[in-house]
Amino acid sequence: MSELTGDDSVQRRRRDDILSAVGTAFGMAVGAGPRVSGVKVARPVAVGSTRPDWRAAIESGGDGGSSSSSGSGGSAVKTLEPATSAKPAAAKSQPDAAAAAAAAPLAAKADAPSESPSSEPPREEPFSLPTVDLVELLSQPAIQSAAFTALSSLSAVLAVLCCIEPEAVLELALPQAIPSDIDVTFVRIIGVTLAAGASVEYSLKVLHGAGRVGFIGHSSGKGLAPPPLEPSPPTNATSWGYAACTALYLLTVAACFAPEALFTGDPPSDITPLVKGVWAPGFLMAAVISYVLKDAADRNRLGASTFKNLNLGLAALEYGYAVIFGSAILSDQVPLESPALSNLAGSLAIATFALYTYATAKK
Repeated sequence: MSELTGDDSVQRRRRDDILSAVGTAFGMAVGAGPRVSGVKVARPVAVGSTRPDWRAAIESGGDGGSSSSSGSGGSAVKTLEPATSAKPAAAKSQPDAAAAAAAAPLAAKADAPSESPSSEPPREEPFSLPTVDLVELLSQPAIQSAAFTALSSLSAVLAVLCCIEPEAVLELALPQAIPSDIDVTFVRIIGVTLAAGASVEYSLKVLHGAGRVGFIGHSSGKGLAPPPLEPSPPTNATSWGYAACTALYLLTVAACFAPEALFTGDPPSDITPLVKGVWAPGFLMAAVISYVLKDAADRNRLGASTFKNLNLGLAALEYGYAVIFGSAILSDQVPLESPALSNLAGSLAIATFALYTYATAKK
């Protein structure tokens, strides 16, 4: 190489300059990176390693001249073009491979045989406590009939206990109290007032057992309510008699809370006003029964079994009261005066009227 002439040195420098320019341009082009489908291809690593090969190939060409060297340089560039063009193809193939890999499980799942719904195991229902509709339960005629049977039986038992063992009832209800003789008499009167309640409860038992009474269904927009009360004047003598009974019972309810005017023979105790006040519910029930019978008399329905039972309850109340009141007169708890006699006569008249209607009313 040291024996080269001056022309050869000039040519060599030219070749070196051309190779440097070509290599620099090629390196910049490869560094910028071609874009394929918007993806920048990384710079090929093989370019830097091929430059010494170009120089060696050119130097080994000897005196081929500038045209041959440029031709060699051009061939070198052409030999690298397929390598650079292979990069975008590889980059393009990568998304295709990824898409194929993602679609493979879906295709396998689609090709797999689908399980029939019947092959799925049955689901276990969650445990829940049984619920009871109280309104529906109480609206059943059999349940209502049984409830009124129990109530009427309880009222009858209490009535008998109050009449036979009033001292035991007072001891059970007011164990710390010291009752007087008049308190014992008042407890017996409480017992006979329970007869009215027992007759009403028994009548309702019969009606519900026959399925002739339904659950209250009239609603005024503010909850369940009974139909409006529409009083009418009496239309016959029997109706007038029950209207008079209704008024007398209401006056008796008011007298339960007034100072005692009849039972003045014995001194009262501390519990006497309390025991006398227990009369009020029984006599109020008798007033309601009298009003119902008055309405039945207006419609000529007193012969029905329900109204017969109510008449029997009124007769039991008044006959029992007359017996107890007469005993109080005989024991000097009640002075034998006109108020006492009128009270006894009125009680006997109501009892006889109710019993007569019970016996003679026709359906």
